Amino acid sequence: SFLFWVPESEDPAPLLLFFHGDMPRGVAQCPQPGLADFVPTYGPAEKVASEKRRSHSHPCRDFAILTPCCSEDVWWLRYPAVHDATAYAESVEKCVRGMIDFVYDLGICRRENGACFAGQSMGAYMALEMARAMPEGTAAVFALAPCFDACRLTHLAERLVNVPVWLLIGRNDTMCSFEEVASLALKMRDLDAKCVRLTSIGIKGHSEVGKKLNNHELFEWLRNPLG
Repeated sequence: SFLFWVPESEDPAPLLLFFHGDMPRGVAQCPQPGLADFVPTYGPAEKVASEKRRSHSHPCRDFAILTPCCSEDVWWLRYPAVHDATAYAESVEKCVRGMIDFVYDLGICRRENGACFAGQSMGAYMALEMARAMPEGTAAVFALAPCFDACRLTHLAERLVNVPVWLLIGRNDTMCSFEEVASLALKMRDLDAKCVRLTSIGIKGHSEVGKKLNNHELFEWLRNPLG
């Protein structure tokens, strides 16, 4: 299941998919089928749903935002639901691609502009995986404290060479490896990637990186990553 925000503008909006981290999402946590109770209180969905005046000017509201929720049976594209699972959940990728096509078919967003992917922790892994799977259809990616396999970083860098990427992770992150994320940035730089940024300043721990979602800069960058 997913939440979908459509901005008020009559013009086609940029499309953003935001993927959640590894939080409880079993039947007990889903007041609506397949939609965990944290989804509307987390990430861009919280900004567009908030009644607070300061949220009304947040630039994420200019995007058409899809906020999907994955089953507790998977770790987004990995099965079973553990970080080091080796089975690829292809059905989840097909489902996300179907959501994107659905939005394009409605005319809300333009297919030629591509989709932006973003996420935190497990969701940041998913954002990078979707960009890897469909680089030609990706406009830009920001990944907050992503977890990714060290053995696949070279392949990932090669697939993302034409995709603008912004990686954010604290140097003292105890759940995801700063060294692996920095290695991805260096590999992309060595491949003369179109755009890669790495930010660690001001990020103390794994959850701390989520505060960056309050900043306008991330979403303004998504609108014009090469500007």
